Amino acid sequence: MVNVNCICDGISFPFGEATNQRIIMIGKASLLKGNSFDVYVNCKRPRNPLNTNLSGVYEDIRFQHLNKSLQVGLPKWKNAFGYYLTGFYNAFKVLRSLRKNKNNVIYLYSQGSLFNAYICLLSSMYKIPVVQEVNEWPEDLDQFNFKSIIYKSFMFRWAKGAISISDNITAKINKYKPAANKMNILLLPILADKNNWLQKDVMIQKTFLWCGQVDGYFRDVILILKAYANLFAKFPEYKILICGKYKSITGEIINNSMKDLGLSNGNIILTGYVTDEQLFEYCQTATALISPLWNDQRSSARFPTKIASYLFASRPVLTCKMGETGKYLIDKENALFFEPGDAQGLSNLMEFCIHEKSIADQIGKRGTILAEAEFDFRRHADGLDNFFKSIL
Repeated sequence: MVNVNCICDGISFPFGEATNQRIIMIGKASLLKGNSFDVYVNCKRPRNPLNTNLSGVYEDIRFQHLNKSLQVGLPKWKNAFGYYLTGFYNAFKVLRSLRKNKNNVIYLYSQGSLFNAYICLLSSMYKIPVVQEVNEWPEDLDQFNFKSIIYKSFMFRWAKGAISISDNITAKINKYKPAANKMNILLLPILADKNNWLQKDVMIQKTFLWCGQVDGYFRDVILILKAYANLFAKFPEYKILICGKYKSITGEIINNSMKDLGLSNGNIILTGYVTDEQLFEYCQTATALISPLWNDQRSSARFPTKIASYLFASRPVLTCKMGETGKYLIDKENALFFEPGDAQGLSNLMEFCIHEKSIADQIGKRGTILAEAEFDFRRHADGLDNFFKSIL
């Protein structure tokens, strides 16, 4: 048995983030094979009011917050104190205790941060094998900055393995890892649980949905607003659902864009955080689900976690043929593609889904067939089990 210890930062657990979705799916796959899976979270800025327990069990996964606070809206200095002092110290205590058992593996879900470098160094000192999660390769890593130093000098120096979400990222890992480090790399796509998406007889609503970190991907939202503005005159009864927490300054940008485009709050609904159950309902009843990508390094490397959920919802997915989406999805077969950054192209697909409901429904159903074959976590349990065992 392997004791998989997930150490992550920047989030709170277990609700409301794509990061949590991936951690939970990998945890469930590990538990399915008889391994243990624990999550240790150093939350830099608590922002999800749904996460209220400092420790507990979720989906049979034990978790604890190392920073010891989940209060939303604290001053920056208090959050920094909890993250850099309390969180770092408690991470040290966790690693010191883990060194006593040779079956322990660190699954490090932290990328490009000081915490990432800290855990890498401590794990190396205590001789605890590390598996590095890599699901982002930002554009600014080509520049000389703090994040690029962590990515290129720390993340792969001592790691015994890496879990990569795309071929693009796998190539980057092989490029920047030390030549002497013969680390194992597991290519693991987006994951979801098909049992969360049991099909129901639902009435499709006149909505188009996007979900995600609004602050980090607000240009996705602006693109969707522009696409919707092209449709609004003909289909004013349709609405856009934007699901995800956002800062006030991001809300101001979105509201200003709405005014410039002649849209109102009645047309665009910013939900903030929603429960998983509410998100499932929104997805399964939407006319279509949207996941824009862009013609840049970040989109070429990533594989949005939301796409797995979208596909299981059996609604048509409107996205772009970039990186892994082009590898798995087929235009007009199990998804609908528009060119990256093309608001008019996205608008055309939205109108297609309005006019051609039966064709759109069939595309959504074929997307679910693909998701069950490729993205249900159970399909990857054996591969993950063998991978973690190879790290010991």
